[in-house]
Amino acid sequence: MQWQTTKNRRFLPAPEELQKRKADAAKQLNETPADQKDKRAQLERQLRRLDAMMTIKLTNPTVTFGLGLVHLYLGKREVVLFTLPGHTGGDVLAYVPDANVVFTGDMGWSKTLPNLIDATVNDWITSLDKILSQYPTAKFIPGHGEVATAAAMRDFRDYLDDLRTRVKQGIADGLTIDQAKQQLTLPEKYKGFAFQNFAVPNVEDMYKELKGTKQTN
Repeated sequence: MQWQTTKNRRFLPAPEELQKRKADAAKQLNETPADQKDKRAQLERQLRRLDAMMTIKLTNPTVTFGLGLVHLYLGKREVVLFTLPGHTGGDVLAYVPDANVVFTGDMGWSKTLPNLIDATVNDWITSLDKILSQYPTAKFIPGHGEVATAAAMRDFRDYLDDLRTRVKQGIADGLTIDQAKQQLTLPEKYKGFAFQNFAVPNVEDMYKELKGTKQTN
């Protein structure tokens, strides 16, 4: 609940800020000549995004849980909710037994480098091991990337484990955080993953986690 009422709201600007951004974009559009079609199209897209954001109302959950499973029934279809730590303090995942599908949210990234800013990788690896052990034949709907098999989820799990191993060795070798970011380059096997811009920040976040200096929300 604390995340919903405090941290989650940072992702949605205040209404007055959204209104100001919309007014600024509308002014720019009005001042952009008709022959500058690309710029006008970009501003029109920005206005549509802002209009959509202004319709969002963050609503706190009416049912919460911390441990165990929650069984919901959508008609005759059962949906099992559970929570595991890793990407944040505790992400909610959903398993649909009759379809053998797991909706991982941001606990799962398919062929994609993750954002680790709020993550605890040591917990995340353990959580993924539990998921893969419990649902070895399931299809996975990740928070980022395409629908995945257990093999693709294991590749992501192995990336986190590889990152932890590389950074742990770098610390043992006496690398500073800046040296680690420069020298601990992404292994070839992961260079096909999307979001390559996360490679260096991943090293930094992992370094801080292992050193005990990382601040997570």
